[in-house]
Amino acid sequence: QQQPQQQPSGAAATSPAQQPRPSLTVKPEVRSAKSSLAEALSSAAAQEPPFQVTLKRGPRGLGMKIAVDEADGCTRVTHVIPEGSAATHGGIHMGDRIVAVNERTLVSAPFEEVVEALGSSETPRITFQHCKEPMVMDGIKTRIASLTKGPAGFGLKVCLMSPDLEHGVMVSEVRPEGPARESGVIHDCDIIVAINGQNVLKSSYDDVISILKVSTRIDIMVTSDNVRRIISAPPSPRRSEPRSPRTTMSPQAQQQQKEQQQAQQQ
Repeated sequence: QQQPQQQPSGAAATSPAQQPRPSLTVKPEVRSAKSSLAEALSSAAAQEPPFQVTLKRGPRGLGMKIAVDEADGCTRVTHVIPEGSAATHGGIHMGDRIVAVNERTLVSAPFEEVVEALGSSETPRITFQHCKEPMVMDGIKTRIASLTKGPAGFGLKVCLMSPDLEHGVMVSEVRPEGPARESGVIHDCDIIVAINGQNVLKSSYDDVISILKVSTRIDIMVTSDNVRRIISAPPSPRRSEPRSPRTTMSPQAQQQQKEQQQAQQQ
């Protein structure tokens, strides 16, 4: 008969549930994935929290212009129209992302879907998120800023990019003091891409100066990218297709015409 094994002297008996578990070794690739996830969560937490606004449609619509940021597919505000509904609220700024409309999530939704959602109600409830990150439009990485005119204007001088071009305006100098310098966004030799949501890459110098003169506040987009190819490119030719003349016919005349066409086919 086999004798039961005896416990060594001084050792306490342990049940299987009390057996010590083997230590786990975390592989480097697993540790790296966890670190990346933590960084992503930390980055998301660092973003501005969303906020909701109910805007009432007025003579200027909702009082803002929007466009798609090609960097992430989100729709963002490119201009807050003075005295419009968005400006009256006071909390909506250039660059803000549109997150949802009437509780309908629209992050990275097609632009047409966002426009349709905004137009589906006279008083849409919009969820925004503040964002000051660069915005990519037409393949151009732009920096954005909102400037309010001071005693010395907007604090910048402008000129044509090149004497051989009729359009394409650049910042020739950011003055030591003024709104442009204080923004920290605009620098010497930046190209002006848009003002108040209007693309000015192919606007003349006089047109840009006129906008700056009449405005007391501007939403401006600038870039340091090489945009000469875009500016100097000729406009795309438009297809000229003959249009059939529109005529207004009575129901009786339309019926007679239809009967004549059927008779000719027989």
